[in-house]
Amino acid sequence: MNLPRQALVLCAGFGTRMSPLSHTVPKPLMPLWGKPLVRHTLEMLHRWGVRDVLVNLHHCPTPLLEYLMHDCPVPVRLAFSFEPDILGTGGAVRKAEWFMRNEPFWIINGDIAIDVSPRPFMAAFARSKALAVLWMTRSGGPRTVEMAGNNVQTFRSTRPGTRGTCTFCGLHLASPGLTGFMGDSGSFSIIDSYTKAISAGQRIVGVCSEKSFWSDAGTVEGYLDAHRRVLSSYRRKLPGGRLMSRRLLRRQSELKRAGVVIDGFAAVGEGVGIAPGARVGDTVVWDGAEIGPRADLVDVVVGTGTKIRGKARRMVLRACDVRDAELHATLETAGFRPEKTTVQPLAPRGSAREFTRAA
Repeated sequence: MNLPRQALVLCAGFGTRMSPLSHTVPKPLMPLWGKPLVRHTLEMLHRWGVRDVLVNLHHCPTPLLEYLMHDCPVPVRLAFSFEPDILGTGGAVRKAEWFMRNEPFWIINGDIAIDVSPRPFMAAFARSKALAVLWMTRSGGPRTVEMAGNNVQTFRSTRPGTRGTCTFCGLHLASPGLTGFMGDSGSFSIIDSYTKAISAGQRIVGVCSEKSFWSDAGTVEGYLDAHRRVLSSYRRKLPGGRLMSRRLLRRQSELKRAGVVIDGFAAVGEGVGIAPGARVGDTVVWDGAEIGPRADLVDVVVGTGTKIRGKARRMVLRACDVRDAELHATLETAGFRPEKTTVQPLAPRGSAREFTRAA
């Protein structure tokens, strides 16, 4: 089988589980060891021989579009599919039918951290004559997929997480015939199309690639864990290590020598100031943040330009980067200016209420 030359990268989602960090920074632009997730993905696709990539856009499209057009150095030809109304993973593929050239193509989520070889999927595709080959893992994730041998039976297991179940990792190698199992309009999941194809007797094959790295960075906890696991893979010379930045490792060492207390890792962006005496543990700090000498950060994502003087957990960002009219009205009533205010959304609790601390 020849190397597929085109890929569809799915970047349209809002990223509810990363809210409110995702209000102004779409998940594919969030840095993994200093490099946006989508750039890691494009670099991998280029190594695979992909030369044409279609990116679908919906939520917060402008910064993603500007980055891909002007600041992303990966030498692939880019096209864009704009979705004023989000179409779902299935609707995005159906709209991209013009792009496929009647050849097999890759589909990949733009917000996952992965390092895997294309060969197992290409071999399975050529051998099985399947409608699509999907990457599966038996460890991690919700494990809602059941297979008989390598054939997917259902994506909605009644016994998720039990022996024999898998998690779909968000990478597909698909035949152009897939669009024949899609509707003509509306928003829908590509899983619905696969389910319809299976019912019609088509083969959907799952491949578990052992020498690989996959991490779902779709939650704050998963995003931090992706950094932790990449660093571990780098040190152990395992798949995933190539996602590591040696420059940021040197920066981490420099901060330690300057008197910053670092427990675990500190992935620090450009233009960040961290005062001696600050404690930073398993934390990602985005560009332009300022960390004071009494800051205590453990398991935190620090948003762009955020100033922190004390303790923070989980996520902290500027109020002006939170798109919440009610929050802004409350802050203004209390005499806070959003552009000068730091907010810390607290972890979800056992109710529908949301709690935010402002300073």
